[in-house]
Amino acid sequence: MEIIFYVVAGVLYAIGLVTGLTYNEVNIITYYFLMPFSWLVLLDKIFKIHYLKIGFAVFCVVFVIWCSNFLEFSDYLFAKSVDFLEYFGKYGFNYIEASVWICVTIPAAVYIVLTLVLIYKSKKRKRNLLIFFAILLAITLCVVALQVFADNILQTARAMTEQYLSTHKQ
Repeated sequence: MEIIFYVVAGVLYAIGLVTGLTYNEVNIITYYFLMPFSWLVLLDKIFKIHYLKIGFAVFCVVFVIWCSNFLEFSDYLFAKSVDFLEYFGKYGFNYIEASVWICVTIPAAVYIVLTLVLIYKSKKRKRNLLIFFAILLAITLCVVALQVFADNILQTARAMTEQYLSTHKQ
């Protein structure tokens, strides 16, 4: 699980470097805005409506107008998210394990279920199922490759995380 955690954290960190946003801002945008929006887009496609994504877009516009300091908001919400994940220590999960289960595994399961429902409702069901399982196989092979190279990846990810933390401590 540690490898998955560091790879995801490394990707979010890299996005922050490219965009000029902090890790916390990228994290909040990803998990509280982009992922829910993408789920709503899939639900709209399943039900052949547009209300969910439009409603969420309106919410986002109102939020952008209302939020005067997104960095401060992101730091606050990220801290609350960390508190939530650390709560699972009560059930035997450390922060990394809880992060992977809540922030990677559950969203992946949601994407898989929504995509399968969308494929089931499509007219080209067999072709789309084949494509879906080919993508799932490719992702599985990537995860296996990550495990093979886990030591090198973990070492690099830890170094990147430590560098980020050392340069962004207040």
